[in-house]
Amino acid sequence: MTEIKMKFTDAGELGPANSVTQVRNGKSVFSVLHNESNLLISNKHENIQYLITPRPGYRIYSSNKTIVLEDKLCVIWSEYPTSNNYNANQAYLSVIEKGSSTVNTRALFSLEIGYLLNTINTIIHNGELLIFITGYNSTSKQYTNAIFSYNGSTTSTKTYSLPNNYYNLRFLNNGVYSVNGKLYIICMSESYNMLHLVVVDNEVSTFKVLYNNYSNSISFNKGIVFKNNLYVQYNAFTGSSTFFLLDKIDSDNTSQNILALNPSGSMSLEIESTEDYMFTLIRINNTGGGYTAGFGYDFFDGNSFTGSVARIDSFAKIKNFTTDRSTYQILCFTKIKDEHYISMRVQSPNRFDIYKKTGDSLTRIVSKSFAGNNNPGCTYMGTINDELYFDLTYDLTTTTNPWTGLHYLAKFDGESLTELKIDKSYAYMSPEPVIIGKTFHVVYRQYFNSTNIYYSAKISLSQFKHLIHNNGEYKKWVEEKAATDGASVIPTMTSNLLPNGEASASVNGNVAYVALDKNSGTAWSIGTNPLPAWWQYMFPEAKTIAKYKLSPNGTFTPQAWTFLGSNDNSNWTIIDTQVGQTVWNGTNQYNVSNTVSYKYYRFNFTIMNSTNLGFIELEMLEQGEPAIPAHWQTISTSTPSIDTFKTDGMEDLSVLDRKPTAFVNPMSVTGTIGSGKVFKKNVDLKKLFEIQSLIVK
Repeated sequence: MTEIKMKFTDAGELGPANSVTQVRNGKSVFSVLHNESNLLISNKHENIQYLITPRPGYRIYSSNKTIVLEDKLCVIWSEYPTSNNYNANQAYLSVIEKGSSTVNTRALFSLEIGYLLNTINTIIHNGELLIFITGYNSTSKQYTNAIFSYNGSTTSTKTYSLPNNYYNLRFLNNGVYSVNGKLYIICMSESYNMLHLVVVDNEVSTFKVLYNNYSNSISFNKGIVFKNNLYVQYNAFTGSSTFFLLDKIDSDNTSQNILALNPSGSMSLEIESTEDYMFTLIRINNTGGGYTAGFGYDFFDGNSFTGSVARIDSFAKIKNFTTDRSTYQILCFTKIKDEHYISMRVQSPNRFDIYKKTGDSLTRIVSKSFAGNNNPGCTYMGTINDELYFDLTYDLTTTTNPWTGLHYLAKFDGESLTELKIDKSYAYMSPEPVIIGKTFHVVYRQYFNSTNIYYSAKISLSQFKHLIHNNGEYKKWVEEKAATDGASVIPTMTSNLLPNGEASASVNGNVAYVALDKNSGTAWSIGTNPLPAWWQYMFPEAKTIAKYKLSPNGTFTPQAWTFLGSNDNSNWTIIDTQVGQTVWNGTNQYNVSNTVSYKYYRFNFTIMNSTNLGFIELEMLEQGEPAIPAHWQTISTSTPSIDTFKTDGMEDLSVLDRKPTAFVNPMSVTGTIGSGKVFKKNVDLKKLFEIQSLIVK
């Protein structure tokens, strides 16, 4: 059993949010926090942050997706008018170029008033980002659909041939797949309760009906790609009966039903796969129709189930059925060193189990009890070097504010479970982590005052630090780092004087602070007053401002102004002058060449583009970090100390692009033992290191 060597790096609070996702772009990981007022894209470890805000009078709707296309971070989101009962009527694509400090937003799809954005699906297919959008009108019960593509520079609409509109078609969540160059789109006809499959091959689309259920309903559960085939799992409801169905889509686009279960009681079905097997977990929740409550499981190898039947159509044929009424939930089904393992969270009683596939059955080899705990947390984190890692929460107390619990990182090496306590009291890990090298990028959720607060952290598992010796120098690789903005130095103001500093203006000065209150629903404006007009902020102590951002109130935009600094509110120095600013895209930002610290900063507006001038937000930032190109950095010209290795050594050697290489070394006879011979060969470990296998012939 190997000791876990873990480094926990807490980057701090991300903030409150309705939901959070994580996305990887190169070697950077971004957390995407959704609130009704904005979308925050943040990398706390690298001090990078982007903010997407809706139009004045609008809020962010809950459906949004984030995906990466060729180093571009693509965020698909929508907004709804606050006066229109949560109906989203505009979808957007926001693109963030790697290393850029700006967000490029373009409109995708406008829904008619009364329609709610129902579904957003995204997929990278043949080098393009495809976006599938469905809107729903709760009054007319009608759906509307659109497909867009983004190739890294431009967007366009797609006109794949879909089933006729009178079917009242809609796209399904997580219902788009790319397999062997073909695009598979699963959609539902609400008018006729039909499950459709659209197959796009070389931009030519065909569609077929997977299942008809005219008088009742169908629900799509998931699709899974296994051995280069798509499998579709769905339920069909007919009167008092429920059919659990699994269809295989062959390479010629024909469908074959391989699993059909028709219990009279409540049942659930989970499916996961490795490269060798698909694992099905079947749970019967109550007794009915002669069936006993419990669960069973089976393995499918691409041709048949291990129960020696091509199609399971009765409970009598379910392999390994047991009357254990515990609630089992699959955490992961994975392969380690040619062995298959399944981990599950168990409820009633609370337990964490790991099973090993032995023949056609499962053998439980780890069982961790959570007896007496309230909603224990068990989350599969991922696999590193053929070892499984889990996030475990013990003794979770939901009666405290915030919730408290004991947090552990657990490692399974194929034989036993090792745990290491994380000295942080979080409620749960959410969402799933992103793994880069031997580091987990994680987001933790803490429940405080009826609000979910999220925190960013890294868990590094590297046991070794490396320096590369070249031409008499010890070096490490430094990744490219984009230039970053400095800190935003004006606090969120609740009045002209609180919490600190002072906001003022030549017009409507009593509410000058609302341009600093981080509220998209308020704005400072000049009203019917003529220009020129000024707005300013006094810092408690002098600051060196290197950039400012202006977020006008709709079309009330400025065209010309000066940005000035002063230390006595009397003698002013012009820092920046702008003229001809007629193009505004939400928020415009301006870099300035300023090396002097000032206590007072003022905007003096002279020309505007409309009949009014107003700002939702004004922001000032200090000097950020400059861009750093990727390079080899010399650490020492003599043998480094242990402390130098610890502080400056590399954890990840993937930059060397090392590939496994087989070396053949003839051995010579050096003696005899009995009737046999002794062969010997010296191996230079300075040239051959990290030897993974040794074969003697």
